[in-house]
Amino acid sequence: MLPLVNLSLIAALIASTIFLAHDPRWMRSAGDLATTLISLTALAQILRIFPFAFDDPTVDWALIVRTVVIVAIALTAIAAAVHLVTLLRHAAQRP
Repeated sequence: MLPLVNLSLIAALIASTIFLAHDPRWMRSAGDLATTLISLTALAQILRIFPFAFDDPTVDWALIVRTVVIVAIALTAIAAAVHLVTLLRHAAQRP
């Protein structure tokens, strides 16, 4: 899991650095799509290795964390779809 999380952070850093130098709309969409897909993969890996050990038995932290990760996966998948549509729209507009 940790290598995927690190890859997600590194990809975001690289994409942001590239955007500082050159930032056409299609490149921004492609970079956002790539970083979102890497983040989605990292979240799926987190869910796959779940459950984590929680020390507080008074609160069902496992249920809370699992729910948060599932919601994050759903929202990240929606974001990836939006970035893909945006990228395709920008690609269609290029001469």
